[in-house]
Amino acid sequence: MIKIKEYERALKFVNGEFKQLVKAGRHFGNPVKKVEFEVFDVRQLEVKTERLDYVWRNREEASEMEIVKILDGERGLLTINGRVERFLAPGIHAFWKVFEEVEIEVFKIGKVFVHGDLESMSRRAEGFPDLEFYTLEDNKRALISINNRFYDVFSAPVFAFWKEGNAVNVEKIAVDDVFIQHSRLNDMVRTSSAIIEKVDVSAGQIALVNIDGKLEHRFSEGRYAYWKGIRKVDVQIVDLRESTFEITGQEIMTGDKVSLRVNALVTYKVQDAVKAIQEFQDYQSALYKEAQMILRSAIGSRDLDSLLSDKESLEQLVESSIREAGMQMGLDVRSLGLKDIILPGDMKDILNRVTEARKVAEASYITRREETAAMRSQANTAKIMEQNPILLKLRELEMAEKVASNAALTIIAGDKGVIDSLRTLA
Repeated sequence: MIKIKEYERALKFVNGEFKQLVKAGRHFGNPVKKVEFEVFDVRQLEVKTERLDYVWRNREEASEMEIVKILDGERGLLTINGRVERFLAPGIHAFWKVFEEVEIEVFKIGKVFVHGDLESMSRRAEGFPDLEFYTLEDNKRALISINNRFYDVFSAPVFAFWKEGNAVNVEKIAVDDVFIQHSRLNDMVRTSSAIIEKVDVSAGQIALVNIDGKLEHRFSEGRYAYWKGIRKVDVQIVDLRESTFEITGQEIMTGDKVSLRVNALVTYKVQDAVKAIQEFQDYQSALYKEAQMILRSAIGSRDLDSLLSDKESLEQLVESSIREAGMQMGLDVRSLGLKDIILPGDMKDILNRVTEARKVAEASYITRREETAAMRSQANTAKIMEQNPILLKLRELEMAEKVASNAALTIIAGDKGVIDSLRTLA
């Protein structure tokens, strides 16, 4: 028989194997089954016994213990009643949690050590010899290299690294200038997007940077980066290459109340980026609306016939107006072309009929003109022959020759004319 007090617990072993954790009270052993009890004072938190590995194998029965197995390359962080105490080396560790709150967190030894109570731990750094602690001032950031390779950029006021297996180098840099000037800028951008914002400017673009509402920088193509949360930074990328937009299906009424649809293409380029950005929230949208208004005004002042007959003049007027409007926006309008002028279906039929009538009238006029010319030519010929008998004789001979060439005739001209002779033969 064994008596266990209130502040004691016993580990029960049967044939050398751990079976259960025994609480306060009287308990009887069984010599036949080789039942053994190992009694502990739970006020001593750490459980020390040579048979701890047996308890680990059947740890489900050790409900009032915090027991963990720490492997090589790991450390256990012991916390008692919410206070971080120390690290535990590889092996099996057990603590009583009858009267105290005990927790063991297992960490793999890697590079950086992260814990919510790191600041408190840093004030007791001598109790955590496995760690190397670092602190940062408010206006500083830390560039971390581990084992001669760039690792990350830290902004936390306190951070720590495992000493084992790591050669840590910390470079502290000031953040007085919001934009970063450093030889390892690409590494910083790649690993630290939480505290660094990158700005990539492509060929043909510029970046306008406002800091605290004031234009501070104008960057050409390249990569730039700035610290987040230091100052208010607004970056706008402006494309300086030639751009186009289409105005499609614009409904416009002409001066003679004919409704039509217009499609146009506008080509422009940003000339004064600062003016375009600062004076307009969306300069392309503003230019689009201005082009719409100019088209509406120009077409609305003309009737349909003049519009269709002199499209080139309309384009020149509209292009000149939109170019002037673009200059006021900091934009260089290169061209405005009217792609299509689309008439309603019934208006198309009317114009087709008008065109057809015009063509018929033109054909009739040409026919009459040609007939008149032919008759005038015949009259002129008759008058000439009347005034010149010899020409008439020659004309008669030509006709006789033509007749004779198609018949076996011999014509002898006498005193009478050739025509009279032929008439006699007939």
